[in-house]
Amino acid sequence: MNPDAEKDLLEQAQKDSLRRTRQEAERRKAEARSEAEKAERDRRVRRERNLRFWYGNGAGHAEVRGPVADVKALEALIQREV
Repeated sequence: MNPDAEKDLLEQAQKDSLRRTRQEAERRKAEARSEAEKAERDRRVRRERNLRFWYGNGAGHAEVRGPVADVKALEALIQREV
C-alpha cells in the first residue's frame, strides 16, 4: 500500500472535483488489492448483479449493477438505440 496516498488524495481534493478525486481513490485502492482479493470482488459483483426498471411521474427509470465491462456493454447498446 502507498503510504503517501492519503496525503496525495487530500491535495487532489483541494484542486479537483469530487468525482475526479473519488476516481483517483478507487484507482489507488485497486493498486493495493491482491489478485485473490480482486478475484473475490469480481465473483461477488457478478453474483450480486442486478437490473431493475420502474416508472412514475411520467418517466421511466433503470438501475443496473454488475461488472464494469458488462455495464459498459449495456450502456453502449442503449446509446446506439437512443
